[in-house]
Amino acid sequence: MSTCNKPEIWTVTHTPFRADGALDTEALYQNAAKLVEMGIAGTFFNSYMGECYSMNYGERMAAAEAVIAGGGGKLQTAVAIEADNIPTIIELGLHAKRCGATYAALVVPALGPC
Repeated sequence: MSTCNKPEIWTVTHTPFRADGALDTEALYQNAAKLVEMGIAGTFFNSYMGECYSMNYGERMAAAEAVIAGGGGKLQTAVAIEADNIPTIIELGLHAKRCGATYAALVVPALGPC
């Protein structure tokens, strides 16, 4: 007999952009709210496996704010933090903490343009 709790399902959040190429924070907010409705426990986002390199640091912070707010405290969040210098890593980590992220995941910088 298993004593495990109900398994939690996590997903990776894609990053939507508007037709003009700008980050669509409203869509991110709505997507996070939809994940809660679907019973998803958490989401990982802002990773270099996704659209990280098409966003500047301000846009990544805005994305974190939108996802965390859209989750309404009911969605665990893992903000991927990737940068090529320690001060920016610290800035992004502190921002994630201030926004209420559940986790901050340090991601090794990819080789190539950033």
